[in-house]
Amino acid sequence: MITAPHISTYFQSKQSGTLKVAFSAPIEDNGQIIGILACTVELGSLISFPGNADQYAMLIDGREGPDRGVILEHPLYQDIMKRNLEVPIRTVNLSHDVEFPEVASPFLDPVADIEGGEDYGEPHLAAIAAVRVKDLESRKLLPEIDPEEREEVELAFKHDTGLFVIAAESQEDVVAPAYALGRTLGWISLGALALLLAVAVTMWILVNRMMRESRERLARAFAPSNESSMLERMETVAATTRGPGTMTLGE
Repeated sequence: MITAPHISTYFQSKQSGTLKVAFSAPIEDNGQIIGILACTVELGSLISFPGNADQYAMLIDGREGPDRGVILEHPLYQDIMKRNLEVPIRTVNLSHDVEFPEVASPFLDPVADIEGGEDYGEPHLAAIAAVRVKDLESRKLLPEIDPEEREEVELAFKHDTGLFVIAAESQEDVVAPAYALGRTLGWISLGALALLLAVAVTMWILVNRMMRESRERLARAFAPSNESSMLERMETVAATTRGPGTMTLGE
């Protein structure tokens, strides 16, 4: 007996041969279930996920059983239906955690081997989240709840459907800005290094020139001219050989 909204596993329609899922919900009257409301929807028509092969989302069945991980909705499915082709079944490998499953990273989309799905074959980065249904009856109590506890209570009032949404984005597109930033920083670093080297070389040349000019000035200041040097040498020789009363040169 169905006592709450329910979604079936996929099945093949005997009439059309297409793959479908069934949605059902109980009809109540004064707390008594008096009937069941149900409808079937073909895979590819459950929900429209905008996007392209670089950024998109898919709906999968995460409930325990042989169909766990089956892709129920995918952008490629809609393209397949437009071509009046049968939607094939593909399964995503999920981790064993039923409540919080994970997908492999990088994520390789199983639909890539389907005709027309080649664009989904490159590695993607993916995140997975559960699809939950809020209990409207329970939410009537929320205005009376302490605001600090409201978020926790709201989570408690959400019920798992067993379905999960996987959002995927091209790994290349995600890391491209980081690579671009790395290249930019690399060029900036090289430019800064070249500028620092140029400043260092310029400073070395200036200091070397200043030291050379300083040595030259000192040499000129302490080095006598040729004429005065000769006179000084002559006076020195005469001073050592003259006797009393001998006159020196220039006297």
